[in-house]
Amino acid sequence: MSIKGGPALFALTAALNFGVVHARAAEPPPVDAFARIPMLRNVEISPDGGAFSAKVAMNGREHMAVYEFAAGGKLVVKSNATESDGLRIGWISWKRPDRLVVSLRFPSKRWGTDTIETRLMALAREGGEFEALFRPSRDDIPLQMEDQIISWLPNDPDHILVEYNDDNPREPAVYRVPIERNIHRQVQGSRSGITGWIADPQGRVRAGYGFASDAEKKQKLILRLADESGWRDFSHRVEEDAPGFAIMGFAPDGKTAYVESDFEQDPPPVYEFDIEKDAFGRKVFEHPNFEASGLRFDSKTGALTGIDYVADETHAIWLDEGVKSELDAVRALLPGKTVELVDVSLGGAHAVLFASSADDPGRYYFFDRASRRLTQLPPNYPELEGVALGKVIATSYAARDGLVIPAYVTLPPGVSSLEEARGLPFVLNPHGGPGARDFLSFDYWAQFFASRGYGVLQMNFRGSTGYGVAFKTAGEREWGQAMQDDIADGAGWLASQGYADRNRMAIVGGSYGGYAALMGAAKTPDLYQCAVSFAGVSDLPDLLRDARKYIGGKAGTRHIGRLWKDRSMLAENSPARRADDITVPVLLVHGDKDRVVDVDHSKKMRNALRKAGGTVEYVELKDGDHHLSAHSDRLAFLSASEKFLAGCIGG
Repeated sequence: MSIKGGPALFALTAALNFGVVHARAAEPPPVDAFARIPMLRNVEISPDGGAFSAKVAMNGREHMAVYEFAAGGKLVVKSNATESDGLRIGWISWKRPDRLVVSLRFPSKRWGTDTIETRLMALAREGGEFEALFRPSRDDIPLQMEDQIISWLPNDPDHILVEYNDDNPREPAVYRVPIERNIHRQVQGSRSGITGWIADPQGRVRAGYGFASDAEKKQKLILRLADESGWRDFSHRVEEDAPGFAIMGFAPDGKTAYVESDFEQDPPPVYEFDIEKDAFGRKVFEHPNFEASGLRFDSKTGALTGIDYVADETHAIWLDEGVKSELDAVRALLPGKTVELVDVSLGGAHAVLFASSADDPGRYYFFDRASRRLTQLPPNYPELEGVALGKVIATSYAARDGLVIPAYVTLPPGVSSLEEARGLPFVLNPHGGPGARDFLSFDYWAQFFASRGYGVLQMNFRGSTGYGVAFKTAGEREWGQAMQDDIADGAGWLASQGYADRNRMAIVGGSYGGYAALMGAAKTPDLYQCAVSFAGVSDLPDLLRDARKYIGGKAGTRHIGRLWKDRSMLAENSPARRADDITVPVLLVHGDKDRVVDVDHSKKMRNALRKAGGTVEYVELKDGDHHLSAHSDRLAFLSASEKFLAGCIGG
């Protein structure tokens, strides 16, 4: 396959084979069994229910494929292509039964700054050439980001809404983009300070957000009724000291928004919000411990159909009793699994489900509503099929100031409870973000370490999302401080309970978790025997300076600190500036095409440790990104970590 009018970015592949390899040997599964890219991702059913698209991992590469259902339940490959070096398939989505839209991603440099570039393509169901939906600008320079879709226009089979601006990406306009012809029509002009737009389920542009000035000190928000041409200013709702005000969606009446806010209670409920009256209405969702993670809408009517939230596992509250009863029936067929509704065909006759658990990597299923037939696809980690994995236990512990820290412990296979976990070597594995969280689901890092005989503790330290505003804001400007103490207190809890051998504990993390691993080694070197950092931040002032090159970067890093005002605090909590305090071995792994945390952070850390006389191993992944997207990168990271940990806490 090639892009119409451009160079061949994909190579043709043979028909994909879903053969399953079973691993049932007495020895732990090989590293490769955990390092594989999941067999199927981004599975989406066609609007007519007769086909599906997916990203498929085979032979260490990820492919894009379209399959049709044939007689006897067979699958027929209609088109397929494989990623080339440096080029990734961002996502695939159906627009019509005969046509898909595909986003391609690749690392680049624009005006001297490291960037990610995206290209938006159309593809016929029957295959053929990719067709570019954008032409280069008048200066013959393609847009950096072409795939910023704000609406799929469910009632228009030929167009999508995309936001972009050739001249000033900081202030995008909205265009109606055809999926077969290259004539874009503007439906919403750019506005001063508006960096992004939100459409309602019917595809009407209803909200714009951004900053009142380039300094990004004051947020800006505008809203309008569906039948209005003018905009109303709601910036007072997003002032720095105002209660939270996050738009989650819009009702089909054209007057009501769904807004998450903590103006009455925390965690914040979701309310109906009257745009015309600037007033909150009834609560749509509330929970004593957790926030909503998303809303679901009917693709035809735009009506609210469900609310998602994450406790230990993902949950959905369905407003449609028919959907709820059908999913309950499916769950009864898959006991012990978390069953998620992934996608539904346009008429609602067919659906894609995903079923998994903390010790089961899961698989996709197709559900035929008329026949109530459930058809399974191959497992996402075929080599782990039938292999006993580690039991994952939801628990919590108290931080030194009394804050309760939710946590998850993954035990080595064969250990069934914390009471049986006596004196284990332990890996502390803080999550990335830090605006994210762990939950009770399959985690290939945790299960890999558990398969090697280690217990694994994953904690949702203060600053993690999902538990309310107070819990999240407790992490403001606490990098290396209270957030780090929460992690250390987890190590202390493991040792005090007798679960962990206090002389065999390591700290391992990626991104923010990599920073926390390095900071743990610097701040509490007596607590850990070694540290592993994948793509970790090592210098906070460098991170803040780099963020200023990007739209929203200055505002987005305020939770870390102010570059000048907090300069002493930032320096004190930068591991590269505290290399003399690190007395334990350190493993650094980083991709050289990382566009989130520059590889220079790990290089700087390596150089500082060498200068201080520390023990450091450094692995640089050629063409590697921030997410270990390639099978070879996952394999390299896990293999290096296995060997490194065996040398410091194994045995």
